[in-house]
Amino acid sequence: MRRIGIYGGTFDPPHLGHNEMLEEAIKQLNLDFVVVLPCGEPVHKTAVSNKLNRYEMCKLAFANTKGVFVSDYEVEQSKKNYTLLSLRHLAEIYSDSELYF
Repeated sequence: MRRIGIYGGTFDPPHLGHNEMLEEAIKQLNLDFVVVLPCGEPVHKTAVSNKLNRYEMCKLAFANTKGVFVSDYEVEQSKKNYTLLSLRHLAEIYSDSELYF
């Protein structure tokens, strides 16, 4: 069974600390890969950068980390999206895997 990490946040902006935490999670949890999930419209934050810019920044920031996929799922939502809804969505897609949030 695959072990998939889910790493969400506003990533405004993504930085080296995000990379370090991600790489450490991959090692400690023995993850097969990680889905980075930049928040589209944060429910509990205001004054964040444009969601498409943050998505593109994540793609650049995590481009050299093996086994990382940056998802546009929340960015493509037309309204505010709660983490629970995203986790349900990913659980359907990866129903044959163990998910680690």
